[in-house]
Amino acid sequence: NHHAVVASHLIKLRGTCRDGQPVSEPIPTITAGGLHVGEVKTTLAVDEYDEHRAQQTLEFLREYCGEDCAGLVDIGGVVYRIVDIGMRMLQPRELYRAQGFPDWYIIEHDFRGVKYAKDKQVARCGNAVPPQFAEALVRANLPELCVNGEVIAA
Repeated sequence: NHHAVVASHLIKLRGTCRDGQPVSEPIPTITAGGLHVGEVKTTLAVDEYDEHRAQQTLEFLREYCGEDCAGLVDIGGVVYRIVDIGMRMLQPRELYRAQGFPDWYIIEHDFRGVKYAKDKQVARCGNAVPPQFAEALVRANLPELCVNGEVIAA
């Protein structure tokens, strides 16, 4: 939408998370037990937006940030209203990407083609060793298997 700006950050939804983190920072540890990571998107607008939704958002902000909260943000001298706050859970493929797994890495089914449910995909992500870590372990512990900077099969 060319009438609004969206700010995004990640939030940890297990334990005692009391704040978010920029999407430019590393993602928190994904555990097999289900440390859930969500994306929060805050929509900022200068013009008329969805007034009903903007008013609901302002009521929410005042409840959690104090009655004096105006729901305004200054970015480079331009004042924006916070008109919407949305949240969604990161999907399994996004979690794997965040850990460095390539898109061709199969997460949706086992070697026989039996599909994994979404919660099982997330659990397997929490148990997985990202490719970069596996390579670093081999390089550190078995340098004799590394030729010309490449890891070779034994």
